[in-house]
Amino acid sequence: MPIFDPTIGHRIADEGPDARRRWEDEAVPYLLLEARNTPAVTAYSRALPPITPGSAAEIRKDSRPWRLRYVRFRGPLEYIREEEYATTYRPTDPPLGRIHRGRVRIEEAGDTVRVVFVVPTAPLWSDPNGPTPRPEVQIIRDGWVRGRGIFIKNYIDSDDQPALLVVATRIERDYEEVPVPSLESIPFQIIDDDPAHADQEAGRSLLAKEYPRTLFRLVKYAGQRAGEAGAALRRQEGLAPGSFDSEQKYEELVGQPARFRAQYFGGLGAIALEPFAYGPTTITANDAGVSACLNGWILTDGGKLFQFIAPIELGGEWPQRTRIRYEGYFYKTKLYPARDGTDRFTPVLVLTVLERVPPPVPNRVFQILIAAAFILGFSALIFIVVREDKTKESYRLQRRKRAAAS
Repeated sequence: MPIFDPTIGHRIADEGPDARRRWEDEAVPYLLLEARNTPAVTAYSRALPPITPGSAAEIRKDSRPWRLRYVRFRGPLEYIREEEYATTYRPTDPPLGRIHRGRVRIEEAGDTVRVVFVVPTAPLWSDPNGPTPRPEVQIIRDGWVRGRGIFIKNYIDSDDQPALLVVATRIERDYEEVPVPSLESIPFQIIDDDPAHADQEAGRSLLAKEYPRTLFRLVKYAGQRAGEAGAALRRQEGLAPGSFDSEQKYEELVGQPARFRAQYFGGLGAIALEPFAYGPTTITANDAGVSACLNGWILTDGGKLFQFIAPIELGGEWPQRTRIRYEGYFYKTKLYPARDGTDRFTPVLVLTVLERVPPPVPNRVFQILIAAAFILGFSALIFIVVREDKTKESYRLQRRKRAAAS
């Protein structure tokens, strides 16, 4: 974690209405310059505590343990505007130039807390769900956002709204959560993964897209059916997994993805690449409310490689080569760069089942028969060699006797 000057934190004041209305002319410029000029400050995202009505109640009682501490937050924008720092606040050395200031409303269980943030760069986004491989970059002006940054103090905004003041290191587009009651509520129609696109550079970029709006709705849907907790629902819905272990079925699945979209598959295999977990600050923003998931690769017993995304409920220790049973929904065909430098196609599945299975039990009777056959064969070989040697020796002895007699 980047280390900030602790003396600045000690000089922050927020006890009483006047102190809370006061802009921090020392701490804010210092942190804005750090966020603008130090990549480690901007990039840090590990295990950030969320701003919620519950944590805000703690902060209001005593903000000192939280000062200059990284936090994260998400919610709808109440406002966002561009400002010239020297004109709106005061000149700084070096000058800060233009910044963006906004406010986010966070609501949970009927309670509300607001976060006022300032960010040194324009908050940009491009829609990863769009039909083009390189969607247009836009400035975030409204809607839901998620952010991370460095907490400063309890604050009272210019319209007398109590808030928490944060210097943001990142502001991203986010979405309000939607329910996913059925597969029909998942917009599979926006996916374009026809393998014929691989003939063009733009098409290869299109085939690498994940379409998070669709993907994480399917992850949320699969999560309700995941693991032991979802076994009853899987049985109730009669989910019977098919197989794509044969060469023909695998080629059909990869080559005709629209035909198999959201169909249910399963089988046995092994972990080809230990899965890694996405968390709230690293997962792609989505409107399903999914804040964590697993991403990994499986090699089936038939030697077929595929990528999987799994609900976090299936998390655990999954070392490479762990033998597993898997079940899940086919999502799309994806183009990925292989280790040998070529581009290859693979199916992507969203799993409902990921569980260890014991290795095959060895057939003791078969092993004993093989061992016995080996011993018999070896004994027969020795007998033949010895018999041949004795025959040769007898023949030589007879020749010597005939030669002596003559």
